[in-house]
Amino acid sequence: MSEDPQTTKRFRLRIWHVLAGLVILCLTVFVIFILTGNNQLEAKIAELQQKGYPTSYDELIEQRQLPEDIPNAADTYIKAFMAYQKPSAELKSLLPIIGGAPLPELGQPLPEEMKTAIDQFLQQNKKCLDLLHQAAQIDQCYFQPNMTAQPWPANPNLNFMKSSALLLKIAAIDAAVNNNYKMAEQYVLDGQQLVKSLDRGFFLIDYLVQAALEAVNVSSFEYVLNYVRFTDELLQRMDLALEESIPTLDASRAFTSEACTLIQLCNNPDHFRSQFPSSTPLRYSGLLSRNVLVYLEYIEKVNEVLKLPPWEQLAGFKKINAEISNLSFLYALVRITYPAHDRIHVLNLRMRGQINSARVAIAMERYRLAEGKLPEALEELVPLYLDEVPLDPFDGKPLRYKQTNPGYIIYSIGEDQVNNGGIPLSESNRDSFDWPFTIRR
Repeated sequence: MSEDPQTTKRFRLRIWHVLAGLVILCLTVFVIFILTGNNQLEAKIAELQQKGYPTSYDELIEQRQLPEDIPNAADTYIKAFMAYQKPSAELKSLLPIIGGAPLPELGQPLPEEMKTAIDQFLQQNKKCLDLLHQAAQIDQCYFQPNMTAQPWPANPNLNFMKSSALLLKIAAIDAAVNNNYKMAEQYVLDGQQLVKSLDRGFFLIDYLVQAALEAVNVSSFEYVLNYVRFTDELLQRMDLALEESIPTLDASRAFTSEACTLIQLCNNPDHFRSQFPSSTPLRYSGLLSRNVLVYLEYIEKVNEVLKLPPWEQLAGFKKINAEISNLSFLYALVRITYPAHDRIHVLNLRMRGQINSARVAIAMERYRLAEGKLPEALEELVPLYLDEVPLDPFDGKPLRYKQTNPGYIIYSIGEDQVNNGGIPLSESNRDSFDWPFTIRR
């Protein structure tokens, strides 16, 4: 039996109509997907603007830059950075901290060869040290970012700042071992002011460098307290400098700045092609808007977690991590980028613990200066030397205190939340350790 030509034609027409309809439906859904994503992102940006978030680089600069009538330390710092003299390879091999020579144990004298190398290095950098001190006398600092840097504006001075912080640490140690308490105090306070100079920094890299500078300077405090018996007045000044540094550990400032980068990425993906080569196809697929939208929502969640007491933040971060790890493959940009941010949260808590430990050690030295002995418990420092015993940012319990022979250790248990008796990373199996501040006298 032959097929009816009219029936076959109608059947073919119906298949064609169905296929055409499916194509139109897919295109419609795709267009709706893009438009709704863009509309939701625009609504989120408007919401952030109402909350005071900067949503463009121009707004970010307007928020961070100093008024013209306020003295700015940046110019003097830049002169100091330009005056820095790198050591020769031979000299560097004899130097601690920036070179290959290890420092002796805390409280022990420096080898003569190392002292000679340090003297030569500090003499080479006398102008740099003088300018760093001049800059430290100016309270406010704002480094103008390079707006033409790719893929985003950047502070071109960050590497110089690291070198300067290490120079100040070497100078502080040299002054301390020579029992020059005035210069030792000056160098650690200059180092603390260098940390503060990044308070108006822009992005996560600025915050990370600031945290690194803080770590260097806290270790400077540790070294000088092991060598010098400061007066109560000088100890109080150093404590005040550390207390004022705590607000600088504000990761929310860095994440708020990240919102600007994400919005810029969405508006101008070609500008970020070297950093995010897939941004342009993501934009045309509608996925970029949705990734940025979700990321902005997580930045808000992170900033809410950062308002909690430090010891409650870890649980909040873990919850956010779990949510992000459960996102579908469509949100690959969020899933790839966020884990690096998670490590920043731990760094933030770690630095809080180290600063608080340094402040407790200063209170201990003030107590010892007055009483001629160490306290049996940290509670004895309250209220004359501390308003209260600082809490460990990792578990909310008071920082730990252990007397040694000689000296003592103040420590935070760290991110593993296991009390290892003050064992530092250098003496551990790298799986579990604490973050101690050690005095060996």
